[in-house]
Amino acid sequence: MSNNYGDGIKLWGDSSFVSNTLVYGTGGGYDHSTPWCLLVIDTDDPNAYFEVVNNTFWDSPERVPHYTATIQYDESTNPTTFLFRNNIVCGLRMFYNAPIVDIIAENNLFYICDGDYNIQIAAGGIEYADTTIGDLGTGNIYGNPLFVYPQWEIDGDFHLQDTSPAINAGTDSGLLDDLDFQMRPYDAIYDIGCYEWQGSTEISNIEKEFDSIRFHAFYMPSRGSLILRSTCPGEFSIFDISGKLHLSGKLDGESIIKFEPTTGVYLVKFAMQNMQKTSKFVVVR
Repeated sequence: MSNNYGDGIKLWGDSSFVSNTLVYGTGGGYDHSTPWCLLVIDTDDPNAYFEVVNNTFWDSPERVPHYTATIQYDESTNPTTFLFRNNIVCGLRMFYNAPIVDIIAENNLFYICDGDYNIQIAAGGIEYADTTIGDLGTGNIYGNPLFVYPQWEIDGDFHLQDTSPAINAGTDSGLLDDLDFQMRPYDAIYDIGCYEWQGSTEISNIEKEFDSIRFHAFYMPSRGSLILRSTCPGEFSIFDISGKLHLSGKLDGESIIKFEPTTGVYLVKFAMQNMQKTSKFVVVR
């Protein structure tokens, strides 16, 4: 969920869950105050249950400060159980849970940092600061997650640098892979966030040129077409989840490609200069 003007993710139905998701750029680049949060849960279902596991939430320091998340902010008298595990939360204002929320928070990395403001999360009527975040639950920590290239308004790279405190700080959440479909865990210990560090993140390949390079893939079932857009020349390859190559070619600008996939998950890899970007789409028939 990147550079969306409104809320990042909003859940309201009992037994909803979200996992392996990256949310950043909330507020759409507007420099004035907006009420939007990276995560919102508001339900009128009595005693509802929610799970948020292995996600990365990043709010830009350029944005006017606002809560990173609100849980039962409007439905503050409705009891809710909320499992929050293996997530990274970065922003300028705390992650707010109404006192009525029964939160189970485990192995999360918080980095709410704005001058003297250091409240990371409100939970059970208690505000936890950077120095007391360990009291929230097992394995919760504070620190800069050290993303490769966090950006607002443009495409960023939120993989972990090799010195990130999120590496080997997670716990088994039942997920077998990450947002890139890479195996969890990589080296026997789980990481925090939507990406499992694979020992291959190279900062040197991420240059300022990345700011002006964008690649997007859109699949339109009604037309049986895949639309690829890029801002620089490159080569694309389409793979299914098993790694089988279905189509490849050159791309410069926008191309409309006739592609008739079966049901499944597909990855479109776009290589340009010394960099590579990947987009994925799911086909359901």
